[in-house]
Amino acid sequence: MAFEAIKFIATESGDLKEGKRIPCYEPYALSSATNEAPVKFEAEFYSVEGNRFSYEVAFIKNRILFESLDYYPSRVKANLFTRD
Repeated sequence: MAFEAIKFIATESGDLKEGKRIPCYEPYALSSATNEAPVKFEAEFYSVEGNRFSYEVAFIKNRILFESLDYYPSRVKANLFTRD
């Protein structure tokens, strides 16, 4: 489910109207301290060509709080984009 959420955020969240509910927002519901907390994901992956990437996203039920995509052309990462 986490990978499906990341896929949705990365490929389809741009189609949502501002303020609309993000369908994959599912915070930890067993604690009143976290039942409305941001959901955060981080994934590292490699492209077919072998390039390393790191993707991070944090969101609440109706807003992306943070999103970043980094690329590793060498041992030093290069930021492709960041959204706050």
